[in-house]
Amino acid sequence: NGGSGKTLLITAVGKIRRLATIDGKMYDQKEWFAFSSVGIDCEVLLFDDVDADFDFEKIFPLMTTGMQIRRKYRDHIYLPFERSPKITLTTNYAILGDSSSHRRRKYEFEVTATYSADYSPRDKFGRNFFTEWPESEWNLFFNTMTECLQIFLNEGLIVSEPLNLNLAKLIGKTSEDFPEWAVDAIHLDERYDKRSLYLAFIREYPENNRLKPRDFTMWLRAYGTYRNCHVRENHSDRTRYIVFESTGENIEVI
Repeated sequence: NGGSGKTLLITAVGKIRRLATIDGKMYDQKEWFAFSSVGIDCEVLLFDDVDADFDFEKIFPLMTTGMQIRRKYRDHIYLPFERSPKITLTTNYAILGDSSSHRRRKYEFEVTATYSADYSPRDKFGRNFFTEWPESEWNLFFNTMTECLQIFLNEGLIVSEPLNLNLAKLIGKTSEDFPEWAVDAIHLDERYDKRSLYLAFIREYPENNRLKPRDFTMWLRAYGTYRNCHVRENHSDRTRYIVFESTGENIEVI
């Protein structure tokens, strides 16, 4: 959900590093002048509130090669990797992509829904962040950011445990209905006829009747990955089977 404070966190970073923001919903990855508003002194570039279909792979060069800033009626500028800004995204969806190229280029963490449209930081603290802070609040803020920096320098990047992120990725690869159905329909270490599972899902959710059996098999494999199972597939004559085998490290679902 929106309004949880994702952008607020990056705005806070922007108080100690030069921040440029691009509207993630309006951003066109084919737009020639997409980065024309990014200054050469930019240190952090935020793609704010990107949609579910955002193609993360298209911005790989920004993170590994450099940034080409094309400007109207002015000379273009190329920022090499060592001078290009760090990239950050905020989104209400999971950024899909499980390849090694994706994994080594991103660090994901979830923001809990402390804030919402009905409960803002002003409701909790009695004043707006940044614009209504006295000097004492700014001192507390800079002390907090300095402490975070010290922790990073001493311990490195601390990876947070995913809460709903893996489920969000599964929904992104399948549908909102499929995970809920699979929890009740699929049990570990039992052999299933894939076509029978497919027909059972379509009967319960007929709005998915255009789903192809081959794509449904991909959904089943994604569910196995989500549950941390070993997925074994075989066939006998024309019947194709699938088994979600226990590994001892399976994710339990309720």
